[in-house]
Amino acid sequence: MITFEEFAEAYAAAVPKILAKMKYLERIGRDPFDENKPLPKWWHKVNNMKERRKQNRSNKIPF
Repeated sequence: MITFEEFAEAYAAAVPKILAKMKYLERIGRDPFDENKPLPKWWHKVNNMKERRKQNRSNKIPF
């Protein structure tokens, strides 16, 4: 039986690798959840990071 600490260590080691691979697949135009499929047409509309960054900048309070 695996202990919670062992699970937490394995999980913490695996998650950054998985997220990096998903980000890479998105960048090259593949579906992050199934690398055999192309990126859906609606993907950039929902996950437009440039627009999010612009919104974050405009939401900041200038001092």
